[in-house]
Amino acid sequence: MCAEHFLNEVSTLTKCLGVVDPAPYYAMCASNMCQLTADDRKKAACVSVKAYVNECNRMMVGITVPKSCVVCDSPVGEYGQDEIRVLSEAEQIQKSADVILIVEEKECNKDLTDKIGDIVDMYDTELKNVRQFTDNRFGIVGFGGEGVHDLPHIHTIDGAIFNEKRRLRMQGLTALEFSEDGSNNTFDAILAAANYPFRAGVAKNIVLLSCSDCQRAYHMEKTYADVSSMLMRQGIQFNLLLKADLQLVPTRAKNNSPKNQVIYGIDNRTVFTNKALNSGTLFGDKTIRKLINEPINQCALLAFETGGAVFDSTKIAQKKFVDVLTQRMVEHTQIEECQICSCKDYNDGVGRSVCESCDIASGPNWYFEMQRTFAETDYYSRLGLQTVVDYINVKTAEVPVNKTPKELGI
Repeated sequence: MCAEHFLNEVSTLTKCLGVVDPAPYYAMCASNMCQLTADDRKKAACVSVKAYVNECNRMMVGITVPKSCVVCDSPVGEYGQDEIRVLSEAEQIQKSADVILIVEEKECNKDLTDKIGDIVDMYDTELKNVRQFTDNRFGIVGFGGEGVHDLPHIHTIDGAIFNEKRRLRMQGLTALEFSEDGSNNTFDAILAAANYPFRAGVAKNIVLLSCSDCQRAYHMEKTYADVSSMLMRQGIQFNLLLKADLQLVPTRAKNNSPKNQVIYGIDNRTVFTNKALNSGTLFGDKTIRKLINEPINQCALLAFETGGAVFDSTKIAQKKFVDVLTQRMVEHTQIEECQICSCKDYNDGVGRSVCESCDIASGPNWYFEMQRTFAETDYYSRLGLQTVVDYINVKTAEVPVNKTPKELGI
């Protein structure tokens, strides 16, 4: 098995054999092979191979880990690269969630980390108590800071990229460094989170804490379609905490809603206020949805398309905010009853289970893209003139906001 990788002329490692001496890695591979079972021999060999590939790539020799060493876990056993597993039975799907927090490391978010810890604590507790989700895991992607904190990057938590809520709060969130000098690579950060090694079959959730614009003009290399297709295909729910200053706009229609209500968040059809839990269960108000000053933000559209919501982080310190947000997330955390999972390698030799709902995976791609495009068109048509102005890069401050074309004399 070791000779197959390090001595075979048709091995995927051949390109590097004249650059990095394979002898030490071959010796490491061959040691104690006789005492191992067949499965353990393969795993031991792949450890040596991956170490060799890492050194070769450090020396600027572009080679990849052999397919035989790219392995993914699933509830029905391990499987290799380009293989698939179908999860369709209740006992095959684990009731658990993998959650990634994306934090824009700018000063505008610095004072919110304690509240983010509260949200994670309550979300995990409610998932366990209400939905019987156990072994929930959390990870952190940072971006937009200074120096190494600028480009999207993974924050390890006690040496692991996933960990439980307590370690996330004590060791993950405290490692964030905030500044004002970073760029705005929001789409790249979302893609980095979507490429995390999620467990096969579990619910997947991404929460973005942002205080910057999320518009096409800032993301020329990654289109909105790239991001939304990836999240929707994998069933990843996306939630956005944004300094949106969500409010009612009385000029749009008559407002018969209760007095003294504060708008905490919105999804595609519903408004969530400080009164959303007055009955003991979460109740959103659909009647005032069209009266809200919709954020002109592609990340908001991404939240709506994936079944998530947009919450106004300027109100995060208010007493009921965390309760309303976490209840909304808990109620909409979903696991597809039928999933088709494939084992992918993103050029790092680490197998990642990429699971899609059976309907999406087995259906034609053109139909999926058509539905996604219709949802995007509906969002922008709902925003109307305000979005058209923003999209052609005219400053919105130059145009009266919340006016119809007729009111503008157009």
